Amino acid sequence: MVLSLTTAVARQVGRITTRQAMGNLVPKETCSGLILHQKTLGVVGMGNIGKIVAQMFRGAFEASIVAYDPFLPADAWSDTPHRRVGSIEDILRESDIVTLHIPRTESTINLISLLQFKIMKRTAILINAARGGIVNESDLETALSEGLIWGAGLDCHEQEPPSKERYGRLWRLGVVSTPHIGAATAQTQIETGMAAAKQLAEYAYMKEL
Repeated sequence: MVLSLTTAVARQVGRITTRQAMGNLVPKETCSGLILHQKTLGVVGMGNIGKIVAQMFRGAFEASIVAYDPFLPADAWSDTPHRRVGSIEDILRESDIVTLHIPRTESTINLISLLQFKIMKRTAILINAARGGIVNESDLETALSEGLIWGAGLDCHEQEPPSKERYGRLWRLGVVSTPHIGAATAQTQIETGMAAAKQLAEYAYMKEL
């Protein structure tokens, strides 16, 4: 999902397809985008999903990986080439793509606000496929309006599913938005169910011992 959102934002797929759907002709000369090859991916949250995303970007785009997580041990991701940094600000300052993989807690609500957008590169892409509320959506609108970053992809919103009334302005600014569908595949649902069943079986077995 993160890979899809990033590619769509980089090449302005949302804006282009919307114009075409409205009946407009879109000459290729009027389109512009970003190259993702050999860019720096910043991963906030070094859990399993963040790790898989990092490996995908290394394989697909030969990306350099910087990562931040204040809770995991120093040897985390020992099998995944990366450079670990000491703060979110380091991630924002260095990264061409910033992807969030953290839970929504009191300490992460509005973690990415206007101050953070001002640190980012003007060609940076922000991806939130974690939880709504981590990105301050009003400040994201300001950042896009003022050209502080290139664009954003959201699979998570403060309001879900996202409505045109609330998010139309962000969509017009080029945000690629999906209604929290990161796990919306048959295979993922089957694997999730099997994992839950396995955990229940292991718990029942341990209770019998």
